[in-house]
Amino acid sequence: MIEVKYLSVLGVDKSQLEREVSGGLAISKAEGLSFSFIALTNDFQEPGAIKNLEAKYPPEEFGYECIWASWRKAFNLVELALKKDTPNFQILNDLLEVMEKRGLRGFRGFSHLEGKMMKCKEAIGLLDEMSRNISVMFKELDPLLDKLGFTCFKPLANTVIRDGAYRNLNEPQTWVPTYFARAYRKCLGETDPEDALYFVKVQLDEEEPRLIIGGSISMERAATKSFEHTEVNRFFLDMRNLSIEPFDEIQIESAEELLFYRLGSRLIALIEKSLAEVKELKDLEVLITIFPELRSALKIAAQHLSDIQ
Repeated sequence: MIEVKYLSVLGVDKSQLEREVSGGLAISKAEGLSFSFIALTNDFQEPGAIKNLEAKYPPEEFGYECIWASWRKAFNLVELALKKDTPNFQILNDLLEVMEKRGLRGFRGFSHLEGKMMKCKEAIGLLDEMSRNISVMFKELDPLLDKLGFTCFKPLANTVIRDGAYRNLNEPQTWVPTYFARAYRKCLGETDPEDALYFVKVQLDEEEPRLIIGGSISMERAATKSFEHTEVNRFFLDMRNLSIEPFDEIQIESAEELLFYRLGSRLIALIEKSLAEVKELKDLEVLITIFPELRSALKIAAQHLSDIQ
């Protein structure tokens, strides 16, 4: 049995999935068949309705498969099939175009951009492709970072920060970029300086586009005020004025890849990667594991600089 959702939310009718599984199990048992329940939705992480269903009807106990899949996974599978010699090429290609227009594309990585020259019309098309892919990337990152205990700044949850302005995360065609960024803070209940800020930034106005992952805290001891969303915006604008050279005197053994910069009263720690190195979602998952490390590295570095001064 397959339950497909596009715009609607899975499990609004809380008894629907239970009825479907209960009925499917009864029919399969009567006819001597195996039973699988598959939910295809527009979510970026497994919907709570699936967990609730498995709690009521544990697959191991009732002897069936319960599978959730995202439309984006389906998009990637269709795209992969197109790269092979398939007799249904035109049908699959049309399906891919429809899914693209419906905003159901998957994360493709950026390795295909390596070495491409950006000239006028070609550049516009390339930036449009990058905008759409970065939109999906940030949506994929949010639940991954949530598992690490970091949440997006509110009221920025559905926006991307670019060049001193916000744009709707679901309307990448309206973006005109030199950078795209998302800002995060530690979840409530966790000890962290009030003004601490963590970020993922895609810098485009370089010879090669870069992915920057970093964090920042104030060097002022009395800093207790948390960031307002307008200040987050200003922070990213001011980052264009970072010192050319990082602090050489800061060396933290557990964070050898981190570079440290001073921006006014704030200390910034970050790592930079070529965007072309991000080939798939697994690469992002590895890179963002540095988020918890950023917290401790910033505190150590701030104390180190304070001792020097």
